[in-house]
Amino acid sequence: MAIKEAQELTNLATFKDVYFYYSNLSIPVLTKAAKDKGIKPNPDDPKANGEYVAKIVVTFDQFRKMKKQFPRVSNFPKAKEYTISEFRDVFHADGGMPDFGDATELVMIKFAQKSRSAAGRDAFAPKVIGIKGKVQDHKGLTITQDTLLGNGTKGHLQVRLVEFSDFDPYLYPNAICITDLVEYKSAGGGGTEVDYDDFGIEELDEADLDKISVSEELTDDDDDNDMF
Repeated sequence: MAIKEAQELTNLATFKDVYFYYSNLSIPVLTKAAKDKGIKPNPDDPKANGEYVAKIVVTFDQFRKMKKQFPRVSNFPKAKEYTISEFRDVFHADGGMPDFGDATELVMIKFAQKSRSAAGRDAFAPKVIGIKGKVQDHKGLTITQDTLLGNGTKGHLQVRLVEFSDFDPYLYPNAICITDLVEYKSAGGGGTEVDYDDFGIEELDEADLDKISVSEELTDDDDDNDMF
């Protein structure tokens, strides 16, 4: 199939100052295809039929710049547009909405990466880091690979462009840099190449670093990112 002939480009791009909604980067969620088939999550094998998802919300001006940079990618035609009023009604009816400045239109875009290839190889989740020393956000909150993102979390999304022979290119989520975490409130490991310099990593706040738990060593040694 054409997907097996995909050629991954080495260039990475970063979309800065975006807001994350319904993003699952530590534990895979079922793909839409699996849900349509009636497949249920398998707690003993969470990567089966799963994907890591980063959904970002940007202003229409940001979206227009993204489309100019990547005019053919298949992520963008499926994006969902909202007026500010519609977005507030759907996601922030109780207040606490991010400040989008004088924007009148917003766009939600999905970037997903399968957690297991068609050949049965497990894929690494996109990296999750902080802006300060890779382990804190601007407020000093600890960020690890297992950090759950609450809706409205602000940060930068690094993507990887993949070209296909018979399909439009696709932007896969490569890494997430959290600048302002909204801690997830429930109702009831890396291995990819990451361009850390492009995030503008800052110095750590003074803290007892022995109390900061980082779930894995952030290295660039293994670039096994086969999603297909």
